[in-house]
Order: sequence, then C-alpha cells, then structure tokens
Amino acid sequence: MWLTMTAKSDIRLPPNPACVEWRTILVIVCCIGLLGAVVLVGSELPLPATLVALAVLGAWYGSIQHEAAHGHPTPWPALNMILTEAPLGLVYPFWLYRDLHLTHHNDEILTDPVLDPESMYMSRAQWDTSGRLYRGVRNLNQTLMGRMLIGPFLCFTSVLRHLVGCLRTGHNRAGVVRWAMAVTLILVGVDAAGMPHWQFALGFGYGGLSITLIRSFAEHRDVPDANRSAVVHSRWFWGLLFLNNNLHVTHHRHPHLSWYELREAHDNSDGDLVAAAGAGLHRSYPALFARFMFRPVDAVVHQA
Repeated sequence: MWLTMTAKSDIRLPPNPACVEWRTILVIVCCIGLLGAVVLVGSELPLPATLVALAVLGAWYGSIQHEAAHGHPTPWPALNMILTEAPLGLVYPFWLYRDLHLTHHNDEILTDPVLDPESMYMSRAQWDTSGRLYRGVRNLNQTLMGRMLIGPFLCFTSVLRHLVGCLRTGHNRAGVVRWAMAVTLILVGVDAAGMPHWQFALGFGYGGLSITLIRSFAEHRDVPDANRSAVVHSRWFWGLLFLNNNLHVTHHRHPHLSWYELREAHDNSDGDLVAAAGAGLHRSYPALFARFMFRPVDAVVHQA
C-alpha cells in the first residue's frame, strides 16, 4: 500500500449526523466492554481463543473507526473523537487513517497506486524499479492468504514511514506525539490488567487488521471504464463485524449513510448490478475464501 502525504486543508470532512446514532453507540459500548473482559480474563483462556477474540474485536473496532471517519455517531465531532480516537490497534493514528480514507473516497482516483492511499496495486514504474523479493511479496499479497498473513505488516511499515515523514516535515507533529503517548498509556493499561504486550499487539493489532483486510481484499479492482467498488453479501456475522461496509459500492455512492442505513439503501438500488458489471459481486465471504485463498484477485501492476 502506497501512502501519499495529504495536507489536512485538502481534506473535505464529512457532515455529522443530525442526531445521536444510538445503534452505533451500542456497538462501541459492546466492543470496548468485550475488549476489557478479554484483556482481564485472557490469561485464564487458551492462547488461541484469546488471540481469536482479540482479532475479531480489533476488526470490529476498525469498523467503528471507519464510521467515525465519516462523521458518525454524534453531531459533535469532539465527542466522536473521544469515543473512537484511541489507537487500540497501536500503529494506526485515527487522524492519519481519517485523512487518507477520505482522500480514498475520491472515486476518480480509486485503485491508482500513486493517488489512492488505500490502493494495493503498483504502478509500472514502481514495479520496474523493485527487486525480485519485493515483487514476490506484493504478488503474494494479492492472494487472500497472503493478504491476511503479510498484509498487516505491509500496512504497518507504510504507516510508520508516513509517521517518520510527519516528524521530519513537521506535518501534524503534535498528532504523532499524542499518538505515541496514547499507545504508551494503552500498553501500561494492558500490562496492569495482566495481559502481555505481545499478546495484545499480536491479537488486537495484527490479527484485527488481518481480519479487516479480508473485507478490503476484493472491495476495489482496477476495472477500466466500470465501477471499481465491489459487493460481498453477508447479513449476519461478517455484515455486523464490518458494519455493512461489505456493501462497498453503496458505501461509495452514499458515504454519509450510517452502517445500519446501508442495507436498505443497497436493497433499493442497482448496487448488485453495478458491482457485477465492474469490480465484482460475491455471494459470501466463504465463496471469496474458496476462490481467492491461494489465487491472486488481480495482477499487482495497475493497468493505467
């Protein structure tokens, strides 16, 4: 993933809702409450169970932060930040994610490896100047297994390079300092609760992003002259975990809608037809696993 420096003044922040979205508040309370319970009792559970629980909650928290990046769940931006800004995933500051994600919502640049900060493609020039090992890594990242295993590492290294760049240039240096202080406090709290730092980082941080990358794996494709946002159908576990962001073509059409409004908007539109004619329509996440677990979803080099 290639991250570009984006001035905050260039970001058009989304409008906040007219009223409090209590269903989103409930999701936040449930996620944070369950996380606290897992951290407190994690040492009494089998390690695999603890890591899986942390990973699922990490992905859910990422979905919550996605809602916050779009101005939810209250009319008060300061309160939204209090509810969702904590960098529980340890590496990704919320302000950085928000600014890059809102840049990504410029549909004119979707999948462009230079302009779209969430693109998983490489330009021809980037490919030609890369070594054989890095090319292999990026090709592996185009499979679902590779995306889950090494995708978080690629994201983390890109984010850290971006943060180092912020410190060097002075771009939101105060935000980097606040992020570092918040991460320190989180680790102190985790330690006080009796959970090893590595366990929290591996489960909630790395595992949470790994599951999130399942959602984003096929949601955009470099499709010439067609819509580049896809749809993966899921009404229960995956839909709740990703807060309906799997209906991605509708989310890009109506980025201001809250997660619980997306389903009705999608069902009342031609979203499935648009996705099928463009980036793709997938009947379920198990179907996505079966098709792309070891097979590339697309070539890594962008066509444009």
